[in-house]
Amino acid sequence: YDDRFYLGTIAGQLKCNHSDCAEITSFIGETKYYLNYHEDDIEIEVLEKGIFFKYFIPSIHLIELRNEYPKELQEILLESFSLYFSSYSACINTLRILLEKLCELHEIKSETDNGGYKTLDKKLDELNYNEVKDLLKAIKWIGNDGSHSLEVIKKDDLDLTYKFVKKVLDEIYPSQTDDEELNILAKEINDNKGLKK
Repeated sequence: YDDRFYLGTIAGQLKCNHSDCAEITSFIGETKYYLNYHEDDIEIEVLEKGIFFKYFIPSIHLIELRNEYPKELQEILLESFSLYFSSYSACINTLRILLEKLCELHEIKSETDNGGYKTLDKKLDELNYNEVKDLLKAIKWIGNDGSHSLEVIKKDDLDLTYKFVKKVLDEIYPSQTDDEELNILAKEINDNKGLKK
């Protein structure tokens, strides 16, 4: 009888309204009241009912999975997408695993020359992509934070990490389609001796 203690489960399907897609995804989540703050001249507390999604099947793609990305990295990204709404720390940890796989795909060994354990830091130093080195390290540090606490990672941290991941992958695995389109546009400009009048 008290809204503060209301908690429900909700499930259903959503359909993409983009005409080229129209994909259907199923979801499950919670519905509950939460405290919201509205501000006019004064701040007041209001209980509002909200839906908090937990899982989508198939997962919602949070960044584009380009064909240029290796299949192994795409699989890890899909796993991270499936965790995004249910556990920020698990999701961020999966993105840290992506770094380990990236190093493995670039044939960076997990052991030192004398057989000792090589840290992810050392492996990332061996990647020859200096232009994204800071991004790689930032993803690692955020991943470390998520590994040690359930409360540290917030949605904004996770969204920022996905931006870092996308920039890293686009740099390491550039889109040939984008290059072709740029070359075609450049050729048209050169043929026209400038922009079309």
